[in-house]
Amino acid sequence: MTRSWGFAYEEDAATLTIKHLQQGAFSQARINQIFPESEQGQLRLKQESSYSFRANLTTSVSSSLVDRSYLNGT
Repeated sequence: MTRSWGFAYEEDAATLTIKHLQQGAFSQARINQIFPESEQGQLRLKQESSYSFRANLTTSVSSSLVDRSYLNGT
């Protein structure tokens, strides 16, 4: 959408048209690349958020009460 607005702005257009939307659209190849990248990013965020949550939880609890076996993969 931002790319489409850019094309309209370059033409000094008063409105955004279908032509601008078509000019700003990603190619099918780019779309096919974006989806796997998005899924990988979501998975990475989920993993990092889970790790961060565990780290925050363990720092707020007495170390003698924390089961750290997950750090060793057991």
